[in-house]
Amino acid sequence: RTVRDLPNNGTFTVYDPSIRDGAVPSLLSGSKEEWDRLAQGIMEYVPSHEGEFLNDMRALVHFMIDHPDGVEVQHRVMPRLYFNRDKPQLLDCDKYDENIYAMHFSHMATRKA
Repeated sequence: RTVRDLPNNGTFTVYDPSIRDGAVPSLLSGSKEEWDRLAQGIMEYVPSHEGEFLNDMRALVHFMIDHPDGVEVQHRVMPRLYFNRDKPQLLDCDKYDENIYAMHFSHMATRKA
């Protein structure tokens, strides 16, 4: 495969911008060079957060705030399930469209299930 085969020609892309000022790293794409760039970029936040809880999502949020043009952002992940009001055992398919690539099941949602 070539970079042209990747979404957005290999530019690092985040598909789940469901939190304020950042994105959830639930679905990401990019070329090897872009993954290397982002890995180095988010690792720069580790020393300044010593002793704090800093995971991939928080580091990505910091990176996106400091580098607003550093990643491509697209709304392609549904943040939750939508159920039909009349038949709650069924999904409400009107809430979904062909631009959605995936569904995000958060850690909290899977624990509550």
